[in-house]
Amino acid sequence: MEQQFVQRRAYYKRGVFLAKDHRSNLQDSLSQALMDCKTLGKRKESLGEQSNNVRAIIYHRSFNNILFGILASYERGTHQLTIAEDDEAEMLSVEQVSPPESSDNKKREFLEGVCYFAILKNHVAIVQSTSLRSKHLERHLNWLLLKGNVITQENRISLSDFVVKATREKLEKFHVKEFEIGSPLIEMDPLDAISEQISPTKSLAEFAGRGVKALQQFFFENQLNALKLSDAIDGNINVAVKVSYRRTTTSSGHALLDTLANAARHLDEDEVKLKLTDGSTVKGSELKLSKNLRVESFNGVPNPDSIFPNMSEWLRSILDNQTIDP
Repeated sequence: MEQQFVQRRAYYKRGVFLAKDHRSNLQDSLSQALMDCKTLGKRKESLGEQSNNVRAIIYHRSFNNILFGILASYERGTHQLTIAEDDEAEMLSVEQVSPPESSDNKKREFLEGVCYFAILKNHVAIVQSTSLRSKHLERHLNWLLLKGNVITQENRISLSDFVVKATREKLEKFHVKEFEIGSPLIEMDPLDAISEQISPTKSLAEFAGRGVKALQQFFFENQLNALKLSDAIDGNINVAVKVSYRRTTTSSGHALLDTLANAARHLDEDEVKLKLTDGSTVKGSELKLSKNLRVESFNGVPNPDSIFPNMSEWLRSILDNQTIDP
């Protein structure tokens, strides 16, 4: 295996329990749930209509008073699509590859996504992947805490974002004049389109995505169905919703836009953009507390023995520097 170093971005979240009388912090609560659900069979969260999709904490350990873990997702019985790259070829063929057989006769599956986390009391550092993000970790933690009888149906844990001090002071000084949130028109990977043999005449309304749902509010269904789907799938088309005022607004109008900006910190950073009354712009990434970590990897896969100490060092540094409240 080839050893190299890669950049992985870590995000800070704060665990907040809905029930005010919940006396334990997230670290202790999750440790208790993991103790109750020791085996992977007890920790597997089955999803989908046929329960073929699985999310589970496949690895966890406590070190230096911090709980570390890896959340992974996979779909049972799936094959991966591959191509044989050939710059001289006019066209390439898509082939399916099954997971390699295991020497111990245990069934193997391809991982869809991996999310690394470190928890110190209610402080959480997360290194997410494209298909497994903080919102998925939040949902799984609630499922596991409930299964481990740590919380009741009336209680939940929320992984909340924290606006960095400089951005928070800027937002307090200048009101938000324009709030914009964007999303792809069709949330579909091009390889999925190839595998499903999408018809260009297929109804646009049959596809998922917030972009499609936004257009449905303004156009009649027959107008949407008349659009050419083949252009939208690989056209990198984005739909944006903008909330703003033209010249002046009331104090309640300012308050509405400021509230939207505050809530936007929970959205994906690439989706949000703010324009303030002083003319400056705040990107979604500036609403979150994050840092690029340099971690050791093998063939592009981060080494837990490298990424966990990096996450621990960053988490403790923002506490020691009082970037966040203890």
